[in-house]
Amino acid sequence: MMILQNEPTTSSLKSLVLKLGGFHAEMSFIGSIGYLMSGSGLMNIFETVYASTAVSHMLSGKAIARAVRGHFLLDTALTALILSDIYGIPVPKIDVSSEENEDEDCTQTYDTSKVQIHDTCYTEEFSNATDLLHLFLTDIDQSNALNIIRDKIEEFRQSRTKHRTAKLWFQYMDMICILRDFIKAERTGNWHLHLESLKAMLLYSFWPQSKKNAEVAALFERGYHVIRRTDQYWAGISSDLAIEQALMRSIKTTGGLTRGRGMSDSQRALWILSMPDCAEVNNAMMSFTGTKFYSSDQHKEDGVSRQKRDTKDTMIFASFLQERNPFVEEEGMRNIETGVSATSDVNADRAKDIGLSILKSMEGKCVSEYTFKRKYQAITLQDKPICVNSEPEIASIDPQLLFQRFIVAADSIYEDKSEIFAYELSSQP
Repeated sequence: MMILQNEPTTSSLKSLVLKLGGFHAEMSFIGSIGYLMSGSGLMNIFETVYASTAVSHMLSGKAIARAVRGHFLLDTALTALILSDIYGIPVPKIDVSSEENEDEDCTQTYDTSKVQIHDTCYTEEFSNATDLLHLFLTDIDQSNALNIIRDKIEEFRQSRTKHRTAKLWFQYMDMICILRDFIKAERTGNWHLHLESLKAMLLYSFWPQSKKNAEVAALFERGYHVIRRTDQYWAGISSDLAIEQALMRSIKTTGGLTRGRGMSDSQRALWILSMPDCAEVNNAMMSFTGTKFYSSDQHKEDGVSRQKRDTKDTMIFASFLQERNPFVEEEGMRNIETGVSATSDVNADRAKDIGLSILKSMEGKCVSEYTFKRKYQAITLQDKPICVNSEPEIASIDPQLLFQRFIVAADSIYEDKSEIFAYELSSQP
């Protein structure tokens, strides 16, 4: 940005539009989801399936593969909970302590004949929606069953908009929907969907139209804003992700620059200039031996074992949420696990409006002169105001870190570590 800003107005570089790579944009968005939901009980939900150390990386956006899977499964569980409230269908429960059902199909762990439904028309709606799974590619647009279910979910959401806890979790589901559209745009090379989802991620986006970039824009619309290493439909990856998977991997693996070669100018030049010849040698060896590298047509998420594991984890999330329903009609905002209520200063449920006001404040200002102010950022459930010396201060409380410190302290004080928890935990001495 500084390079473009310092260029003269006649420079050809002025026609360039800077855009964050899709992979890093996705990581940043997942990190913002984790920040806004901090203190809401999201971490406790993920810890029912993932290790606590992994969950912290998932919420920050670093463990991106696990984070995407966890968010998608939780979104499915939340939708099942909403449908349970609308139609009176109980959410199936799974006994996570039993090891006997580890290899069984988790979709058969409850008796559907015992399900009580309030109205017979609901049975028809679900029956029609289920039939669409067998006709998904042909007759899905000819049925109104999904529209009816979608309208009922929207009515349910409208009835809970005044309840802040429910509003926060509805906002979370909206963010996961945006994430799903963004990943779909990257995988399929859909440029228009990419812009729409990125605009929703940023809440405000300005894409200058230039006749100089008409040729580039036409290539983007044809799907060339992503990189494909195979010709499969769902195989598009972002340019920065391709750099991580190809260039950076070759640099950091055996034979790379950081594994014994060194980083001097001559060594870097030798390694870079030799890569095309290494590729030719590799192709010649495959041709000589009659072997070739192919990728499977089946995606790893389509496997039977992966589907069973996803079903099991979704049911674990649903069982957890059923006992801590975030969509109950109650005033205020609370952590669905600990029950800690938010003060009036917490505004994470209005993150979209806050982000929109911040982005509007940037209009007409130079990027190098704009400064982000913390007082305009969203305040989460974890950032509760605590009075220290009669002066309000925003203190970030990590219950897990607090627990670990008590355990370490008790190790040298008490013979029985449980004695230290006889007192109320406090973030301030």
